[in-house]
Amino acid sequence: MKFKVSRTSLFNDEKPCEGSFKEKYIRIDERSINDPSKNKFMKNWYDEGNNHRVENGHIKRDFVEEGWFVEIATLLKFIQFSNNNGPIIIRKFYHNASITEIEIYDDFRE
Repeated sequence: MKFKVSRTSLFNDEKPCEGSFKEKYIRIDERSINDPSKNKFMKNWYDEGNNHRVENGHIKRDFVEEGWFVEIATLLKFIQFSNNNGPIIIRKFYHNASITEIEIYDDFRE
């Protein structure tokens, strides 16, 4: 299975862990209104991104981005990954719920 991977302590584009690789993905920009014309700050909503749409009353658009990923095939490999990298957080990626993210939690962020 492929996971987007990040490291709490990194705020730049450094490789977050051994074995990670760069790959393109779709970042979904979602706003809690159903029409960008209802917000005076969104006059140029359609100028950027693609696949502009309304889903469940929210406007959305897609951006192609590049991020770090790891491929982990088995539960044993997943445990080894955690043992090698320290505490991890597993969650749906905030900007695209179809992507699962592993955050290597090596610094305080709250």
